[in-house]
Amino acid sequence: MNWFEYKGINSNRYRNLVVQELPPIVKPMMRSEFVYHDGADGTTIKERGYDMTLKYVRIGLKNNDDLDYIIAWLTGSGRVTFSNEPTKYYIGTILDQIEFVKTGRFLTALIPFECQPYKYLRDETALTFTTAGTYKVYNAGTVTSMPLITIYATGEVEFTVNGYEYAVNLNQYYPNCQIDSEAMNAYTNLYGDWQIKNVLFEEGKNYGAPPYPLLNPGENTIAITGTFTSFEILPRSRFI
Repeated sequence: MNWFEYKGINSNRYRNLVVQELPPIVKPMMRSEFVYHDGADGTTIKERGYDMTLKYVRIGLKNNDDLDYIIAWLTGSGRVTFSNEPTKYYIGTILDQIEFVKTGRFLTALIPFECQPYKYLRDETALTFTTAGTYKVYNAGTVTSMPLITIYATGEVEFTVNGYEYAVNLNQYYPNCQIDSEAMNAYTNLYGDWQIKNVLFEEGKNYGAPPYPLLNPGENTIAITGTFTSFEILPRSRFI
């Protein structure tokens, strides 16, 4: 039976909801710019990044019992998984109106998910290291990933990712740092909330380093020096 999960709620939760049709698996379109040169044949194509994809799910309701709850659920933004790709999730947003139409014995609707181009592993666990050393971290995806790194320490910790150097400077007042390569921010947790504190993090120190750590598809090498309680990295493996 078809299903989808959105914002942590599976469609199977509603017994009167039937998923009639799932979106196809689609490679997103690459945004591009065509540059023409006088006197030259052809053109230069500049890639500008992947575009979002619109994914429709067709549902049917056997009755109106849960309609208000379903409408409240199918709004906003969150992770969405479709049963034809059960091990992955997209970041989806529902912006357009949803029209419920009486069709035979069902009340049917098309649910429009505006999805970011990349999909991520649904159940991926972070690796945790407690001593300095050189380690291997695997990006199971097909494109470069933007990891989430969390460090607990009370001094300077330096680390290299595939040869590029980074560092955090922690102390008794700021004993932790979270480095989010996707958001391009560093955070500290003071009162139960992660708050931006970029001053704790030294971006790529050697020439040509990306400002925040990146993981190539496949095996990556991470070398860590300094004294720390915990060095945790979530690869955030992703696919196009």
